[in-house]
Amino acid sequence: MNKDTNLEDAELYLQHTKHNTAQKSVSIDSTKNLPVEDEVEIPVGDIDYMYDVPLPMVAEIGSTERTLKEVLHMQVGDIVQFEKVIGEPLEVLIGGCMMCRGEIVVVNEHYGIRISEVIRVSNIPQ
Repeated sequence: MNKDTNLEDAELYLQHTKHNTAQKSVSIDSTKNLPVEDEVEIPVGDIDYMYDVPLPMVAEIGSTERTLKEVLHMQVGDIVQFEKVIGEPLEVLIGGCMMCRGEIVVVNEHYGIRISEVIRVSNIPQ
């Protein structure tokens, strides 16, 4: 039996074990190439349980590259110039993915971002 046949068998097994309300998490045992059924049930269609998951948000003002030598020689007062031009929207990364763009604002002596564009998954080039 070859590896492709085992993967096809695993796919058939996954299709056979699907339920309308929930599906079981199934992985492949790499030592035997057989499906291994986990104990965890994964809800299908209902994601309310995920709404409270914290996601890191990062506003990126720009990027640049420096050599290790330049980094090691940095001193207080040195200026690092980024590629982004003043007035160009900042990118906001949520969970490591760019999800929106916006401009810097000040809110009660804190920096903030006024969202000017929301990037949807369907808008991202593949």
